[in-house]
Amino acid sequence: MGSDVPPSYQNELNGLLAGYRAALEVDPQDSQVLVDMAKVQLKLDQVDDAMGSLTRAAWVCFNKEDYTEAVAICGRVFRVRPVDTEARQLIDEIRQSKLLDAEAIEAALRRGRSRRVSDGQQVVVLPRQEPHGGPARPWREETVKRSLPGLGAGPTDPTREEIDLPDEAPRLQDLRHQILTGGQEHGSEPAKPPWMRDTEPAPGKQKPREAPGRDEDADLDPHDPEEGPTSVSSPRAPMLELPIPAELAGEAPRRWYPAGATILEERSKCRELMMIERGQVTLVKGGSELETLVRGDIIGELALLGDGRAHVVCRVLEDATLLVFEEDLLEQMLRSPQTSTLVRKSYRDRLQQMLLHLSPLLRALGQADAQLLLRKCRPLRLNDQQVLVRQGDPPLGLYFVLLGRLIVAEESAVLEQLVDGALFGETSLLQDSPARQTVTAHGFCQLVQLPASDLFRFVESRPDVVELLQRLSVEREQLYQAVREGRAPAPS
Repeated sequence: MGSDVPPSYQNELNGLLAGYRAALEVDPQDSQVLVDMAKVQLKLDQVDDAMGSLTRAAWVCFNKEDYTEAVAICGRVFRVRPVDTEARQLIDEIRQSKLLDAEAIEAALRRGRSRRVSDGQQVVVLPRQEPHGGPARPWREETVKRSLPGLGAGPTDPTREEIDLPDEAPRLQDLRHQILTGGQEHGSEPAKPPWMRDTEPAPGKQKPREAPGRDEDADLDPHDPEEGPTSVSSPRAPMLELPIPAELAGEAPRRWYPAGATILEERSKCRELMMIERGQVTLVKGGSELETLVRGDIIGELALLGDGRAHVVCRVLEDATLLVFEEDLLEQMLRSPQTSTLVRKSYRDRLQQMLLHLSPLLRALGQADAQLLLRKCRPLRLNDQQVLVRQGDPPLGLYFVLLGRLIVAEESAVLEQLVDGALFGETSLLQDSPARQTVTAHGFCQLVQLPASDLFRFVESRPDVVELLQRLSVEREQLYQAVREGRAPAPS
């Protein structure tokens, strides 16, 4: 982040660093201060110093016999540096001494990788109050108009996920284009953005008839040192300013939610971007916590840059005030290249966290290997009814669904629906045979593709990965055969 932040924000970060160093002089064994200091160091591009602070915090927890937290902090290290000798040494010590079992180690690593705020971390939150005074009440908002022009009620059939952005919300489509192209004016014939370029097939391979677009802006990069806005655990430290212009924050309507309230349900429509001004919000996916958000973090970017729907449950942990950006305010917000970058970065991070959380293959690999594998993946975008794989196409790679829904069909029979976290393509790769089914996007979809050559190089030293893929392939074929024979219901 470093030089990309406003000078005032950078001054706040340097002030925080000084406060954390002073606190460590009083108590060098305060692991939470070390973790918070590492976050600030990452924001200032002091990556080596940040890794030193994190590993020091991990060893402090180890010496206090808090082995689960020590491993979780190592997970933070692997988020930035997938191969770190000192963090790996600590985990090996815990594993060899049987201080934690393998399942507990993997769970702690996942928690450390996905969370920005660890359990029990204190956050400075200003006293709850409404922007113009008066008693607080659950979700008060200062605007009356709540929807974009032309948006209808949407489909009533919950199994039909039709995407209405292109036809019903042209203005929102313009905003989405503005974010993805880095703030260029829509309609000014800019150079074709990376995510719209056609994917080139491997040499000697047949190009699919409807090739999806590469989405380099959404590339998953575990080495990216930026994290979300850093929370403050010391009451002596000042509250960080929001990463948007102060005048824009002053114009935005605010909503207040009490602890326990739900901001967004999974699959609910969302046509706005929200930023946390005060409080804490947790994101839940698949029934378990994905991440905790604090001041300055964004909500709604998955819908805005994706299919118009929330893909996680957003629940309030601590009374929260949110700034709401829609229509004109959203356009003003995105005129800033810094803010557009922040939105794209949040989108990429959240997609990666969801995939690491949901994918059975990546969970089995562990954090370090999973991130190494993700580095080889190529981002893809599909629009509604776009064909990704046709029956008879050669095997080009292994595909992971980040968000959206795809339909797997033989002839006219639907065999499976692939949703967030699913993988497919393993059968053709393992058998070196043409695809047996056609895979089509049902609404907007975001995916990544692991090329066959990269997968085969990776599994040369990991026979367990081949066994897992073979098991998944057998289970999938058994499901398909049951659907063909009527022993299992066909997806609706």
